[in-house]
Order: sequence, then C-alpha cells, then structure tokens
Amino acid sequence: PIHYGLKPVWRRMPRCRDADDQKFLELAAACSAEALVSKDRALLDLRRRRVPFAILSPLEAAARWEKRQLIAEIKAPLNSSIGSTI
Repeated sequence: PIHYGLKPVWRRMPRCRDADDQKFLELAAACSAEALVSKDRALLDLRRRRVPFAILSPLEAAARWEKRQLIAEIKAPLNSSIGSTI
C-alpha cells in the first residue's frame, strides 16, 4: 500500500497488526532509516520479523547511542595521533 504518496520501497514489509502504525514502518523503509524508535507494542513485536532497519524501544535506542558516543570518544584520540605522525 501507498501511504501519503510514498511508494513501497521494500516488497516484504511485514504488516503491523495496528494498521495506523503501518505508515511508520513504510516511512522508515522509504528513508533508509537505520532504526525506528517506538514505545508502541504492535511495532516492537515486529522486531523478530525481517525488516531493513532496527526496531528499538527508547531505552534500547539510548543504549545504542551511548555505545556509539563511547566508541567515538575512544577513536578520536587515536585518529588525531595517527594524523599527526603523517
């Protein structure tokens, strides 16, 4: 189905049991989102299904963000020291 003028971008998009939430799945796929963050149980239940992005709770998204920030902080000094020796 096409919601709000979006063309289907992923043929195997699972159907959300709450039809009102389907547009969020399709939007995340249309914009090549890395993740869809939601507190909605109907969307979170789709995590086990195959979709082209992660479906995360707000807590999971925050944990992922913190992990990325920590990795970036660790890499930053390494990258600057490598650049200064060249």
